[in-house]
Amino acid sequence: MAIRSVAAAVAAMVLLCGCDATGGASADGASAEVAPSPTTVTGRLVATRHVTLLARTATRPHMVRRCRTETERVRHTTGSGSKKRTTYTNEEHTVCTQVQQGTETYRKVVRPENWCTELDDVGGASGPDNVWYRVNQGDYLQALGLKTGSSVTVEPLSGNC
Repeated sequence: MAIRSVAAAVAAMVLLCGCDATGGASADGASAEVAPSPTTVTGRLVATRHVTLLARTATRPHMVRRCRTETERVRHTTGSGSKKRTTYTNEEHTVCTQVQQGTETYRKVVRPENWCTELDDVGGASGPDNVWYRVNQGDYLQALGLKTGSSVTVEPLSGNC
C-alpha cells in the first residue's frame, strides 16, 4: 500500500514539474514518459526473511515420437488428347506423431526461493515504514550481517515479499 502511494506521489511530481524522462522540460508541459523507478533504495533495516523453495514430485505423461512410413500412389499424366499417357508411382514419406508411453516423474516448483528485507524510513527520515522488498541473495546476506536499525542500501527485484 505504501509503495503505491510513493509511486503516485512521484508520478504527480513529474506531471506538475512538466519534465520529461531525461530531466528536461517537455514542449507541452506534460511528461513524455514516467521516470523509471530507482534501482536502489535506502532505509533502516527492520527485518530479513528467507522464503525457502517449495517443490513437490509430480507426474506427467511420458510422450515419445513414433514414426511410420506411408506409401502413397501418385498418378502422373503426360501428353494431351489421344496421346495422353498415365503412369503411377509409389512415393514413400515418413509420418511421425507423439504418443503417450507411460508416465514420468519430475520436480515441480510450487514456490520459488526468495530473499526479503524490511526497511523503515525508505528514501529518507520521513519515508514510508515497514516496506518489504524482494532482493537478491547478496543483498540479503549483507543485510543479515547488520544490526536492526542500521542503514542499508538494497537493489529490489520487486516491491512485495
